[in-house]
Amino acid sequence: YLSCGPARMVRASADGLTVLPNGANGVHFASETTLPEWQPVPDGGLSPLRLAAFRPAVKAPDDVPSYTPAVQELLLEAWLVALVAGIRPLPILAAIGDRDGGKTRLITAICQTIGGNRPTTASEDPRDLWTLAVQMPVLGLDNVDTAPAWLADLLAALVTGVSYQRRRMYTNTGLDSTEPVAVPAVSTRTAAFARPDVAQRTLPILTDAFQDAKRQADNDLENEVTERRSEVLTWLALRAVAMLDQVEHANRIPALPGRFVDFGRVVWSFDQERAHAALEALQQAQALTVGNSDDLLTAIVEHADGLLGESGQWRGKAAELPGKLTALGADLPYFGGGKLIAGKLREGKGTLALFGLALDWQNMGGGHVYFTLKRR
Repeated sequence: YLSCGPARMVRASADGLTVLPNGANGVHFASETTLPEWQPVPDGGLSPLRLAAFRPAVKAPDDVPSYTPAVQELLLEAWLVALVAGIRPLPILAAIGDRDGGKTRLITAICQTIGGNRPTTASEDPRDLWTLAVQMPVLGLDNVDTAPAWLADLLAALVTGVSYQRRRMYTNTGLDSTEPVAVPAVSTRTAAFARPDVAQRTLPILTDAFQDAKRQADNDLENEVTERRSEVLTWLALRAVAMLDQVEHANRIPALPGRFVDFGRVVWSFDQERAHAALEALQQAQALTVGNSDDLLTAIVEHADGLLGESGQWRGKAAELPGKLTALGADLPYFGGGKLIAGKLREGKGTLALFGLALDWQNMGGGHVYFTLKRR
């Protein structure tokens, strides 16, 4: 047993690692999280980021330069510790980028280490993924580029902490209720699943293509993860205990950005000085992961300077905005009429605020609504 004071304990043995929950200091845990068989090592283990498979070609997005590779590595390491500690819900880990950036290898390494398995693909039947979600600690999905219509709802449900309730087979009123423990880890080029509410619950790891000199064979990467799995799990277990102890006995944990308060506290326990800025950058990067349904907000952020002009603000009807953005070089799909575009703008007010853009609107009578966008 690795003890974290009288209120928290992690059992580590050859049968697996089990996190025994208690909810100390307001942190929420799964009922019990058990990882497949492994063997603790005596020397403190090894950080997963020491293995090449856990280090994709991470890049900072042009629109959020503060979301640096160092910030993303901090958040990834904290996410892995929180996963092992049994903290739920956690954000969806989404490795996003074009080919040859290591995103599939990252998701595979996480599944190998935490669940002793490999990622799968989204089938046509949501019951397949729900079965995995109630059985496995990680729901690993590879190449989620054309997502089924129901996938966004399933992912949103997993990261909001719902229970899986269904009628018991061969009964009229019998009920089966299970608490899913899986945390989604997804690789994708397009993030098509990430509608705005899902994007706000995502931890994006943004990748670029590796240079040829830095490429390694997939078999070598996979074998290294397999051989050093116990070392990595030992390190994660010890960090989980230390993190839980620090969070439980902290005199005061500051208010931190983001929907996931528990995850924010994990990041804070890793690096108290950088936690607030890292989580703030994460919020901005989340806005860039939204799928095609939010191309409008992405275009506004990318072309804000041209849209606002010298006056520092844009004012007009919702239906006029896509044409203005297209003239500035945005590649936008057809959004429908003015009412649909107005709805997207209202829903995106909070997202735009993350990028320093204030959105307001005013009813002028006769059904006309004018929107005003300016720097905050």
